[in-house]
Amino acid sequence: MKNIAVILAAGNSTRFGSEKLFLDMQGQSLLGRTIEAFQNCSKIDEIILVTSLSKKEILQKELSPFFKLTHIIEGGKERFDSFKKSILFLQKSQKENARIIIHNGGNPFIASEEIFQGIALAEKKKNVIFGFFTPNSIKRVKQGEIIEALNRDEIFEAQTPQISDLETFVQAVKTTKNIFRDEAELLSSIGEKVWVYECSRNNRKITFPSDFPTVSRIGIGEDSHRFTAKYDSSKPLLIGGVKIDTPLSFDANSDGDIVLHALCNAITSAIGDKTLSEYADPMCHSGITDSQAYLKEALQRATTQYPAFQIQNVILSLEGKNPKIAPHHEKIQKKLMSLLNLTASQVGITYTTGEGLSDFGKGLGLRCTVSLFVSL
Repeated sequence: MKNIAVILAAGNSTRFGSEKLFLDMQGQSLLGRTIEAFQNCSKIDEIILVTSLSKKEILQKELSPFFKLTHIIEGGKERFDSFKKSILFLQKSQKENARIIIHNGGNPFIASEEIFQGIALAEKKKNVIFGFFTPNSIKRVKQGEIIEALNRDEIFEAQTPQISDLETFVQAVKTTKNIFRDEAELLSSIGEKVWVYECSRNNRKITFPSDFPTVSRIGIGEDSHRFTAKYDSSKPLLIGGVKIDTPLSFDANSDGDIVLHALCNAITSAIGDKTLSEYADPMCHSGITDSQAYLKEALQRATTQYPAFQIQNVILSLEGKNPKIAPHHEKIQKKLMSLLNLTASQVGITYTTGEGLSDFGKGLGLRCTVSLFVSL
């Protein structure tokens, strides 16, 4: 019997807050990683992707290496609609009965070996659902009150794949008028017995940003500016968003805030994005000279690419003879805490005069190096 995997990926990721299927997973999209597991399973003969036409256009290039992917069909408004469309499509296109392996596109951590083992079980039992027994204490609650303590040894957290043969799925779809949360419920509704395959707890659906695996990265950024020959009262010295009372001005097109500029570079380096000038220069030319706007853009780039992006700590190292940083330490720290939503223990600031060994140490300008530790 032919084994056909159906990947349901037509949802709009409402609970996630942004489109999750294109999220980067070490150089591969979340959906690409999901499909790859089925591509690499020797028991899978064919893959059908159910998605929206707009996603289909974006995914065409990335999906081209998956030679088992034979069809991309338009999904429905709800998950059950997409499932039903795929079953009716397969009913028309398959000449013989086939085994159908339904999987959520948002479950990228399924292993090829587990798919193999699950299908092996389905060859004996026909109807199989993947998942794992909960390790948690489970209570039944009504109106805020605990009614019953449930036996966690009998609580099975359902995941995908969920497997049956095409003939059974067609019968179930044509029999019921209800909408079911998953295929196991649908099969049970027509009296079919469903068996469980206990897979790794890694095989979980990505529903919220917090479900996305935490990856640690380090970012490093640097910036420096010389001082103007004469003090420009229209351009007071800004360091870390704090105005410094000193007769010095940075020679810069923007406000010249070297701390925020170095911070921007550290953020974009952590996610493999382009350097500050790529986006700050056009903003500056349009009249936006406030470096806090550049920082906002850098953070937006990071959270767009990695919704779970979070700075864990930031370290600044300033080098220059003037101005003295120590009197402004707490103000700069508090400003960065506010801009980055961090606590005092997460913002470290160090500074040195440079002992006159560089132009910064000679008082001709100021340099800042920023190191970040971030989670994605």
